Amino acid sequence: MGNRNDGKSLERTIRLIQETFKDSEHTEVFPSHKIICPNGLTREFDVIIKSKVNGMNICIAMECKDYGKKVAVGIVEQFKSKCDSIKEINKMVIVSPKGFQSGAVVQAKNFGIELMTAEEVSTEYLNDLVTQISHYNLKIIDINNYRYNIASQNEDILNNIDINLETKFYESETGKELGVVELIKKTIDAAGQAINALALKHYVKFKNSLEENPAFPVSLGMTFPFSKYYINDIKGNRVNLTEFRFDVSIKLVEIISEVSGRVIKNQDDSIQAHSIVLKNDNKSESELIIKPDNDFNLFYTENKETTQLKKLFKYDPKTKEIRKC
Repeated sequence: MGNRNDGKSLERTIRLIQETFKDSEHTEVFPSHKIICPNGLTREFDVIIKSKVNGMNICIAMECKDYGKKVAVGIVEQFKSKCDSIKEINKMVIVSPKGFQSGAVVQAKNFGIELMTAEEVSTEYLNDLVTQISHYNLKIIDINNYRYNIASQNEDILNNIDINLETKFYESETGKELGVVELIKKTIDAAGQAINALALKHYVKFKNSLEENPAFPVSLGMTFPFSKYYINDIKGNRVNLTEFRFDVSIKLVEIISEVSGRVIKNQDDSIQAHSIVLKNDNKSESELIIKPDNDFNLFYTENKETTQLKKLFKYDPKTKEIRKC
């Protein structure tokens, strides 16, 4: 059967490509999908695509064979037999990184099975495809300059307030305790899009000298409805909080990733898509799916859970403009 790995990486790539090309609300893509045969047996398929066209149901079965050599005719015949046991399947596709033996190509044509390749490509190929791939995390390196407003102008009360990282806030209705760090995290999460915009502008401005200019300042804050939160002053008196502000210094930390890629081709040798994988560590990786028109989707996988990331901004190096997507 030839050398092979567990095939999960290839299966995920093929699934993400199908997710990228979805153009109908009726289309669903299912990974490692199990279907029960009429005789009660369960058959599993690497990727199943279900859709509806003009009121008619469409079901496409895809099999990924990540072998170290070309797929033999026996694999094609086995896949055809498996698909024949599921009457709802009306299109069959096999994907192989190494291609197919001549007998497999002939038999696939007889069976109406489409053959696709997913060849791994070199670093030089990827460099020609994408000029530069930079992968950064945003890291908070400092929090300071706490500012607040309270529902009182009493000088004695103002003088008795000291907010620091140990300060506790309380919800007025429930008495639930909330630490400063937790409140800061809520504020930063709520301002995520604005922070990403600032990070992108900072990257564009300093991309040739990020080592000298790694951090940028952000002023953040939250305004609260009257009496929603309170703090205790140094004497233990309850003081209603109306606003809390602070400054953070955020650093762009480059992630050194192991980069690999594939070119996925249709049976006629036309390119369907490119996949670029940035492996961050043993638990997480990012995958960029690039369509022939250079549009793309980015997916993030951590602990085997994959999420499509939202594109927030685009940068045009010719005009140096940053635009919202």
